[in-house]
Amino acid sequence: MQAYLLKCLDTIYLVCKRKLESKKEALLILSKELDTCQQERDQYKLMANQLRERHQSLKKKYRELIVSLTL
Repeated sequence: MQAYLLKCLDTIYLVCKRKLESKKEALLILSKELDTCQQERDQYKLMANQLRERHQSLKKKYRELIVSLTL
């Protein structure tokens, strides 16, 4: 009986160990994915800022052109 219980506990331990390994691997994958998403976010923010600056610059040039044409 005691040998049976030890075998059951050993099996449960191995199952838990495998589950933990799987979760560890999944966590590493998700962590890498998060890093990639954060890098993409930062790139999009940079592009958005560049577009905003370009828009402001073009708007200013357009206003200056309108003013010079009305003079």
